[in-house]
Amino acid sequence: MDGRVFRNLEEVRAAVTEFAERNNRHWRVEKLGFLSPIEPCQAFAMMHGGLSCKPVSNQSELVHRLFGAN
Repeated sequence: MDGRVFRNLEEVRAAVTEFAERNNRHWRVEKLGFLSPIEPCQAFAMMHGGLSCKPVSNQSELVHRLFGAN
């Protein structure tokens, strides 16, 4: 997004979403053992009955995903 000029909020949202998705799948993080941010999440999800690695929209959705309750 370095120096990019956006015409509207929708372009900003799309650029941020694209950056986050690319970052989470391809950026290797040393403190994660040089895994991408999504890889530990996927491993955890597989070990715990298929939890989702998708971002949550609010705290209650996170609680529901983790504990199956509101």
